[in-house]
Amino acid sequence: MDLSYNDFERISTPSINTSLVAHNHLPANFSMLYNLDLSYNLHLRIDDLHWLSRLPSLAYFGLRGTHHLPSETNWVRSLTLLPLEELHLYDYNLNTSILSLEYANFSSLKSLDLGLNDFRDGLPNWLFNLSKDNFNDLYLSQCNLGGQIPDFSGYQNLQGLYLSDNKLKGSIPDWLGQVDRLYDLDLSDNLLHGCIPSNLVNASNLEVLNISFNDLSGTLPKNIVQRHFVLLDLSHNSISGDISNRRDIPEQIEKMKDIESLDFSHNNLHGNIPQSMAGLSFLSVLNMSYNHFSGQTLLGTQLQSFDAWSYTGNTELCGAPLPNNCTLLEKLDNTKQVGGNDNNGFLSSLYLGMGVGFAMGFWVVCGSLFLNREWRHTYLQFFYDVVYGIYVAMAIKL
Repeated sequence: MDLSYNDFERISTPSINTSLVAHNHLPANFSMLYNLDLSYNLHLRIDDLHWLSRLPSLAYFGLRGTHHLPSETNWVRSLTLLPLEELHLYDYNLNTSILSLEYANFSSLKSLDLGLNDFRDGLPNWLFNLSKDNFNDLYLSQCNLGGQIPDFSGYQNLQGLYLSDNKLKGSIPDWLGQVDRLYDLDLSDNLLHGCIPSNLVNASNLEVLNISFNDLSGTLPKNIVQRHFVLLDLSHNSISGDISNRRDIPEQIEKMKDIESLDFSHNNLHGNIPQSMAGLSFLSVLNMSYNHFSGQTLLGTQLQSFDAWSYTGNTELCGAPLPNNCTLLEKLDNTKQVGGNDNNGFLSSLYLGMGVGFAMGFWVVCGSLFLNREWRHTYLQFFYDVVYGIYVAMAIKL
């Protein structure tokens, strides 16, 4: 039953004979109710949640965006009496009522959404004591979490972990790469630093990885392109390195054949973009902007839909859809290089000719004077007459 996005103010439940409840003989409309969603009824006031115990088949319960909580503090325990598989309390203004509970036996729970609640004082203890066999997805985005990433390594069947938009610090822990069934990991918009651990991308089922908007550094793990990612977002970090000089990346990147979204933007990567990426036929989102890439943009029929924003901020990149024409740039570079070579050759020839000419002239004149006595006397007499004439002219003027 989906009653979300309405303007309900109160919940009124009909009275039910307690003996019927005890013998599990409830009206069909209660006993078979599997799904109940009361999310985003902004004026809804719930004074009591014990009536939920009358719904023995309830597996899905949603109260997202409902801020008027029961005054009593053990309402969470009422939920544990149900065979809940999904519990959605996103933006529920949770407070001490959920933090004070030490133990909650959600034995059937598979998915829990506590996003957009304030857990600056820490997570409730019972959150680490859920069913190890059934629990799959945990949403803790926008919860004002600080410190290290909480240790959920005990949930080996965890498939989705969402910790985005918090204040988590430190490095990415190794245990994340040891959760074999982890499929979707979102650590974006935090304060994480350090390198991307290689064992993180070794997680056998990891297909969606978002670690954008952190302060991660170092180079790309060599095995990152060997994974069958569907989405990979490493944007807005300080990851560096020349990906064209990493033999493993250009040669292996074509193995990411299932990739649909790839974002390397706002990092310090450089080198040529591997043309083997043109073979990624499912790629629909590509962002390589604001790095230091050079050379030719990607060529390929399926890649022509990408606009210039996919490559902007790389001043040495050329080719469609960028305005820089690679052929023109190559011609200009070649012209400069050829012109430089011509000038260097001319100057070298000029200097060589001047040197040879000076040497030849010097030895012709001096050699002749040295070998011919009559010429030597004549030259010396001529030199004496010139010097004497200059001396007499200066003496007369003085």
